[in-house]
Amino acid sequence: IICEFASSEMSLPEAETHLEHHLTNRYTDTNWRPALKAIMDAEGDIDAALNATKLMDLIDELKSHNCIFGKLPTVKELLDCVEKREVGGHDYKFPGGDKDIVKEV
Repeated sequence: IICEFASSEMSLPEAETHLEHHLTNRYTDTNWRPALKAIMDAEGDIDAALNATKLMDLIDELKSHNCIFGKLPTVKELLDCVEKREVGGHDYKFPGGDKDIVKEV
């Protein structure tokens, strides 16, 4: 159902209904919300949607093993690479490379 949702024109309400019918009383919206949101956030990119659902499965597994505490991160939060963000300038310049860094430290 998730793969079909990611790779077809199925709407979110249709996917939820299919999951509810398939899983009956075992369906819990909060368990499926991260995967469904990941697909919606992929905005039509099938590969990205399927990879996002796999990533969310791995995150759920980590949470079940108590490796993640609190609210689960979204796919966007996971993929927002800190190294690519502008963090501001600094006063350190090391034109001599590693040797200058070692001297400073």
